[in-house]
Formats: sequence, structure tokens, C-alpha cells
Amino acid sequence: MGTGEAVQKKDFVTADKMNAKLESVAVTDVDADSELRKGLLAVGPLNLSEALDFPIYFNKRVTIEKIRSVLTTVITTADAVITAKNNAGDAMAEGVLTIAQDGCAVGDEDSASPSADNVIDTDEKMLLSLDGGPDAGDAIFFVEYSLTDPASVAE
Repeated sequence: MGTGEAVQKKDFVTADKMNAKLESVAVTDVDADSELRKGLLAVGPLNLSEALDFPIYFNKRVTIEKIRSVLTTVITTADAVITAKNNAGDAMAEGVLTIAQDGCAVGDEDSASPSADNVIDTDEKMLLSLDGGPDAGDAIFFVEYSLTDPASVAE
């Protein structure tokens, strides 16, 4: 049995110690152009032959910057048209992405860069509205966004 010599008494963390430590940490808002304000979501694969409005929710206020698609199976009989919409169901300006059926192959990429009606509020959704035009085909979608309201970072 030991003598207890190796046991050390530790001081408890007090509110004063914690406050002193917190004051020593500098907290600043992230610059508006910082990569820390940008994000990327991957969705799918989605079946392009089914017409549907696929919701994507955000827990912060964001601006949708770009939507990209990558085919995982080829589409047949018709082009696939995907329209990005905001929570109100309004189409985002320049937010239509068309995947051409003619000559398509697995791995083909397409993109759209919305320029208006592309702000999604906290705890709201955007929609990827698929027209269901092709008889077959799947794609993975990548949604690039940036945090819109600096105050939303602290929420």
C-alpha cells in the first residue's frame, strides 16, 4: 500500500480563473471573404427521372453561390432540368442547371451560379426542383454557399 506521497492536490476551477482565461482569448468576427464563411453540401445521388422538389435545409443564413452536378448514371430520352428555388418557392435567377442527354457520360459535370433570390434564412430550405424529363439517370449535386449574416456565426 502506498504512502500517498504521489497524490497531488489540485485547485478547483473558479469563476474568476475561468473569466481570466476567457479574457485572454481574442475572439474576432471572420472576414467576409474568408474561406471560413464558405461551405459545401453534397446531395444525392438523386433520380433525375422523377419530378420532385428536393429540400435542403440550412441552420444558418446563407447565400447560395453555385450548384454543381456530377452524373453517376447516364440520362436517357431527354435533358434533365434542375431549378434552384428559395424557401418561398421562387426560382433563383440564373439558378437553372441543364444536364444534356445528348452525348452524356458518367462523370459529366454541369453548374449554375444563382445571382438573385438565392438567400436562405436560418432554419429554412432551398429546393432542387427536378423536372423528371429523362427516363433514367442519377446525379450527385454539390451546393456551394457562404454565410450571409455575420451575426449568424455566433448563434
